[in-house]
Amino acid sequence: MASFVPRSGLHGKRVWQAHVRRRGYPAQVRTFDTKAEAEEWAHSIESEIRRGVFVSRVEAEQTTLREALDRYQSIVTRRKRGANQEQYVVAAWQASQLASRSLASIRGKDIAAIIQDKTDQGLSPNTIRIHLALLSHLFNTARTAWGMESLANPVDLVKGQHPKLPGGRDRRLVGDEQARLLAAARIYGGEIGPIVSFRQRCVKRLATVQIG
Repeated sequence: MASFVPRSGLHGKRVWQAHVRRRGYPAQVRTFDTKAEAEEWAHSIESEIRRGVFVSRVEAEQTTLREALDRYQSIVTRRKRGANQEQYVVAAWQASQLASRSLASIRGKDIAAIIQDKTDQGLSPNTIRIHLALLSHLFNTARTAWGMESLANPVDLVKGQHPKLPGGRDRRLVGDEQARLLAAARIYGGEIGPIVSFRQRCVKRLATVQIG
């Protein structure tokens, strides 16, 4: 059965603490700005319990992003080949405004705001995508390996807002550039000459097929 208790929050503002207790399940407690929000949350928890699909959110609600990053760095990052480079990405998230937030409280709109902020700072699309990839993997790891099955991945919720990478270069050899390239490859020696020559023959064959 759910109960709702008014509390004094930040700067004396009244908040509402919702309690859900059912035999055989851990007690669920969460604080909201309004009683309506508290009631909506409590009803959703009770509904999940009745339907037998309830998964405790306690750990996800009590673990901050900073704590999760520390755990991720010590368990996951250190095993990667690029561990040294990834530490800079971890440090960037630890310094972000989301670091003190619980994992369960981070929403898609928070990630969208971070993307816009990093874009305004002048970070390249590829750098932003690297940062998002780490955060996404952290949430997936927390859900699959750390027992936080109820946790949603907020990065996945805003995939359409991820920065797009610039298109690759479309550069074709003109004039005597092909002959000069082959000559330079032969002078360089080793396997470079045959590789470049083979590559050029493949390109010509592909062009012939496309024209035909």
